[in-house]
Amino acid sequence: MDLSPLEFVFIFLLFNLGVRIVVCLNVVGSWQAGSDKELMTVLAAFAFQKTDPVAMEGSRGYIYGNITSSSKVTAAQLVLVDYELFRKLSLVLDSSHKDKEPCTHLMGPISELAFEKRCFPNNRQDFFRAVPCPSFDLCSEEDDPLNVVPGSQFSFHIQDTTGARFWYLLLTNCLLNEHCNWTKSNSRVRLNYDIWLVNGHPDRSGINPFEHQFSFERQDTMELFAFAFLLFLALAFAQLHSCRKGEKMVSLVLLAFLVMRVLGFLLHSFYCLKFAFYGRASGMLTLFGDLFASTADMGLMLLLIAVVKSWPSSIRNFMSKRRYGSMGIVCMMLQIVFTCTAAGTTFQYIPLHMLETWPGWMSMATRLLMTQCFMMELRFAVKRETSREREDFLLHFGSGCMVWFVYVIILAVAVLQIPLLWRYKIITGICILADFIAYSALVHLFWPQSGKERTYFEEPRSTRQSGGEEWEEFEQSIISTDQR
Repeated sequence: MDLSPLEFVFIFLLFNLGVRIVVCLNVVGSWQAGSDKELMTVLAAFAFQKTDPVAMEGSRGYIYGNITSSSKVTAAQLVLVDYELFRKLSLVLDSSHKDKEPCTHLMGPISELAFEKRCFPNNRQDFFRAVPCPSFDLCSEEDDPLNVVPGSQFSFHIQDTTGARFWYLLLTNCLLNEHCNWTKSNSRVRLNYDIWLVNGHPDRSGINPFEHQFSFERQDTMELFAFAFLLFLALAFAQLHSCRKGEKMVSLVLLAFLVMRVLGFLLHSFYCLKFAFYGRASGMLTLFGDLFASTADMGLMLLLIAVVKSWPSSIRNFMSKRRYGSMGIVCMMLQIVFTCTAAGTTFQYIPLHMLETWPGWMSMATRLLMTQCFMMELRFAVKRETSREREDFLLHFGSGCMVWFVYVIILAVAVLQIPLLWRYKIITGICILADFIAYSALVHLFWPQSGKERTYFEEPRSTRQSGGEEWEEFEQSIISTDQR
């Protein structure tokens, strides 16, 4: 089968993303311990919610599961650290290849806090588990079986009454020797793990399933996407009714974009629903949801440019104009590439919103280009309009559209001021609200037989008779006048 270069790039992106973006809080896999292997591996990053002092057991975080191997030799350490400590470890790890004793430097910051009954008996934090655990038995650090979740070999209890916080679960190739010094592991052992990270006691998961499996920064997103799905579904049905009353090209195109947004929110909702019940879900669901949303928004920008470019004529011949036809195709392809590239991007192993990534910034640069084109065509449309009332409407219409064009750029600038724990939910909520207002306004404006649609979007008789060629000549005269 022959593929074009663009199709090949797209399939390549999807294949790579499909391999690496399976986001889960039920972490299952294997890891090879040994002196020639990497010093530290991050198994999971998870934000645990603030612990309620009144309901400790039901609101604290839990990490539990099994780590087994065919070997009975202790080969590695399972380590739990918070966000600040992980940042210190990351800095140490970056320079550890220069050290003769990398484990001493890597584990030093943890050793100051973590309890270990033989070497660090005075410390208070429960951060260590020697792995693999004995087959069909608890890990050696678990001295009270009642504290371990049934069916598991180990359990960490995360209790923080000051606020929510990110925590990291690590596997390190470091062990304590008989002198309580950290040394690199020499045991070539394959560890098999099956670990769960949850907010609230595992036995009480049914109380709020849409928060139990989710990291704190993603809690309530199920409700957010489901609500957005219902809002845009109602808009899509309204626009479908509008198209049945009067089949105009702009109404049909707007309906297509609304359907794409509905499908995008549906995929996001299904992802959250599956994640809530299984603790795992394929990132391909969110990828295609983002693709539907981003291409619909890019298409809407082209539609708005088409409306002012063809004002007040029909937009049927808009894409046949070589300049905008080529630009529209290129921008759509770029948006798809940017969205695919941004999927699965993380900071300190924390998934990011597209606006926080470099492909997102490139997408905003494309949006700026579209904004410039819209402003230019709006200026031409205002200059060639002869009716004062229609000119005022066009200016108000353009101002409203400009707000929608630039709000994402303003949001991207302000996003770094939003705490990381709240950033994803706030960005997503603002984008949903702004897009809903924009689509609702357009559905209202293009509603057939409405006063605004008849007054402002009905093509003047003189324009219909001339076929719109006079507008092209008029635009060229404006350009030549400006150049002089």
